[in-house]
Amino acid sequence: MPHSSKARFRRRLWIAYWLLIFAATHIPSGQVPRVQRKHVDKVVHFGMYFGLSILGARYVAVTDPATRRKRILIWAGVFVAYAAFDEWLQQYTYRSMDFWDWVADTGGVTSGTACALALFRSDSRNRGDAS
Repeated sequence: MPHSSKARFRRRLWIAYWLLIFAATHIPSGQVPRVQRKHVDKVVHFGMYFGLSILGARYVAVTDPATRRKRILIWAGVFVAYAAFDEWLQQYTYRSMDFWDWVADTGGVTSGTACALALFRSDSRNRGDAS
């Protein structure tokens, strides 16, 4: 099934955002600005993965509305696994792995996925869809 221009745009935006996250989390630690507030990096991690899951869900929603719930949940699992892999990779860029960064990433994925599913469910009910 060919993708609409809306789907292509959403896919490109999602991939670009994911690449931006990868780049941001692999900048050597000496080049990352230090934040004076405690745990601000956890909020940043949460926000990055919240955005990733929302953008992914938006793409999935226009490609196949009939299976979107299942596919969004599968992608959420992929994002959580990727977040762990991303943390592990950071040791090779003169950064350190941080379990709590992964917890914040997972919280962002979980929250973003829950918001997306709730919005799609509400939208379906408003249109009278069965999904």
